[in-house]
Amino acid sequence: MQGIAHNYWSIWKQYVLQGVMQEDVLPPALMQSWRRCAALGLDPYHDGGPADDKDQGQARHSVAMIA
Repeated sequence: MQGIAHNYWSIWKQYVLQGVMQEDVLPPALMQSWRRCAALGLDPYHDGGPADDKDQGQARHSVAMIA
């Protein structure tokens, strides 16, 4: 299992840095996930979670306004 994770890490780095994906090695669901992230412009090196604290506060405020 650790060997597979190491291979995925190497393939992921190659995809992020060079835009090249080894499709013959990766499961289809993983390829789709990586492509969705790239299409959304997600930064793979961002340390934060799915949303920054500022964004979460704005989302809570928006929901409160609707309720």
